Amino acid sequence: MDFKAKVAYQKRYKAALQEAGEPRDGKNFILPGAQLPSIDNQPFWFGMQVVVPLHDTFAFIVNNRLLRENIEHFMNQDVGPALTTEHLYLRLATILPDTAEAFLRTIDCGNSLLDQIVDAFLAADRQRFCSLLSDNNCPLTKVSNLCNHLWERVTAPRELDFDDWRELHKTFVVSDTSMLDETQQAAFAAVNEMNEAATAWQDRENPEQFSNYLDKTEQFDRTYLRHLLGIYWDDPTQLLPEERNQIEEITHRPIAGTIYDDLRREYDTSLNVQPLSLPDDYFALPTHRAAIEESFSLRIEVIKAGADKFATLVNHIADKGYINPSDRQLFAYRFSARQRPSAVGTIEWRAPNNRPYDLIYLIRTLTDRADYHKMRRFFTGPDWPARSTASYAKGASFELKTFVNQLYPPLKKI
Repeated sequence: MDFKAKVAYQKRYKAALQEAGEPRDGKNFILPGAQLPSIDNQPFWFGMQVVVPLHDTFAFIVNNRLLRENIEHFMNQDVGPALTTEHLYLRLATILPDTAEAFLRTIDCGNSLLDQIVDAFLAADRQRFCSLLSDNNCPLTKVSNLCNHLWERVTAPRELDFDDWRELHKTFVVSDTSMLDETQQAAFAAVNEMNEAATAWQDRENPEQFSNYLDKTEQFDRTYLRHLLGIYWDDPTQLLPEERNQIEEITHRPIAGTIYDDLRREYDTSLNVQPLSLPDDYFALPTHRAAIEESFSLRIEVIKAGADKFATLVNHIADKGYINPSDRQLFAYRFSARQRPSAVGTIEWRAPNNRPYDLIYLIRTLTDRADYHKMRRFFTGPDWPARSTASYAKGASFELKTFVNQLYPPLKKI
């Protein structure tokens, strides 16, 4: 596909993403004549304007990626009448080119003709594409089923009344929650409770039941949003720029407010408390240009012992409470000069009675030159000794010295 055609396809795909994530509120979303909730009903509008559009966008993205792997199943699912050639072209033009080609390859019309059809489609030659299909009476049932599955279930604009809204929530419920983590199980349990309380929509005279329904709705929407964003935050590079922009647009709508910020903080915290994991070639990685001033110089014995042992040491320091678990990466950088974190600040050293002995021991044992001036710059918390610090290394805890000696036998024992 030439550059112009590729740009045109990306524009069509972007338009489809925008439709999948189009905000739906007020009369554009609710069936005419339906009873509308009050405008200050935050949980309801949050679900309508953030959770549902984000779910639809993710569903559209996932369908584009994974439908190709399940073509044999979906092309035999009857999801509506066969499309006209014009309608088929328009549907295919909104999805990724490789997925569209995979759909077209399900048409049973012979390889030579099929190659011509695919070539016409990829060249955006709409008239030739339609003519080839019509003139040769190509069977379009299977490819129509694939397109209808993608479109009708995900991207087609929907109008919901309150009963449909509850049914939408029910689609997230699974029968077997044994493989889910505690947070996900709590979310699905909340949905069941929410649906049990759903009669509150018709019975506004029961304020307690109505309030319970709103609480359960908000709990589910928040948890499901965290689940979707976690997928995105784990690796944003797996998505196209158009996909990332669409997700960011939805999650930064004003009604998302502080909920998005709270979820991001929770996600970042969950990453920080995970044990430090380093690549095998960690010590072969390049150092940052500021590393000379921002880090110590590790002894060659520590480097030769490898990344696994170094990560074990850092995790031990955090697990014993010497440092905040969120400071593991920064602590590793201060000693190794590798993988500089985005924020390079001070680390609070949390030792019994504010004693610096264990920290002094680590610096004296692990580094080529015990630079106590850097120690005072990099760490806060201890009561630093007024005189020469070298002798204080002997005051380190027996447990820490034993752990380091077992981890690095070649190091000089103090």
